[in-house]
Amino acid sequence: MEAASSAAMLAPRLMGSAFFFAAYFISPLLRAKPLLLTINLSAASIAASIVLWPESSDTANPYTILVFTLLAGKAVFRLPQAHAWFAGVVIVLSAIAPAAAQYPSLPPIYLALYAVMLAAGLIVFRISWKRGEEAEARNEALLSEYRKMKRRVASDEELARQEERAQIGREIQA
Repeated sequence: MEAASSAAMLAPRLMGSAFFFAAYFISPLLRAKPLLLTINLSAASIAASIVLWPESSDTANPYTILVFTLLAGKAVFRLPQAHAWFAGVVIVLSAIAPAAAQYPSLPPIYLALYAVMLAAGLIVFRISWKRGEEAEARNEALLSEYRKMKRRVASDEELARQEERAQIGREIQA
């Protein structure tokens, strides 16, 4: 009887896993469409929560936190700030859903502390990444300006040589 129950639960979990991996690996294709990517990552977090949802007799699955961390990192890296916050809220709600439904889960204080620490780390990453992009853009602009000035100096030197040659030629003819 228990084996039949276990087999009956295996098929939906496998389908949920397939959906999660499909959503996760399709996400690079949605990079140019932030709204669709937000929906995709949110659906992947809900699918991960359902697939890794502990049975009433089991203990909580700690790997769920790893999956949620991957999804949150992808959201912060690929999405605009507002979309990343929305995906983050869905991920946090997916993480606390088992506890809210009275299923075995990680302690709520642990989940809250982990969410705060992860959010702080991802915010620091996002700020430093944006600063790096801005510094790279400034460096590219300066390098472009330097190359323009170098070309201008080289053409001015060539023009000065030609004028000097022309003047020497006039002096020789005179």
